[in-house]
Amino acid sequence: PTSINAQAPTAKSTMASPADDLNAKANRQTEKAAKELALNEEQKSKFKKFDIDRLYKIQPINEKIKATKDENEKAQLKAQKQQINQEFFNDVNSILTPAQQELWKKKFDEEVKKGNSDHSH
Repeated sequence: PTSINAQAPTAKSTMASPADDLNAKANRQTEKAAKELALNEEQKSKFKKFDIDRLYKIQPINEKIKATKDENEKAQLKAQKQQINQEFFNDVNSILTPAQQELWKKKFDEEVKKGNSDHSH
């Protein structure tokens, strides 16, 4: 596995474009979900697609949240994020078996609880 990353030891620091970053993030989340939910290959590729969609939509919202001091605007942006996450949840849910759906709901609820403490990493 090390050889894949060999050419780009500095990718994390300055070189990574936001797209690469989102891709890497989606990859990590897909792998994690694949383990936890026992996704098959088809589910994995769909999950990743949904996750990339979600990350692309959320990225600019996160930037705005960081940039604004306006609490009302923050609240609106957070509501938008919740909406996007909910769509993501539904999209993923639609490709899962009933047993996987139960696990997914649990996992998602945990993420949401963690997310409420308001730090994205």
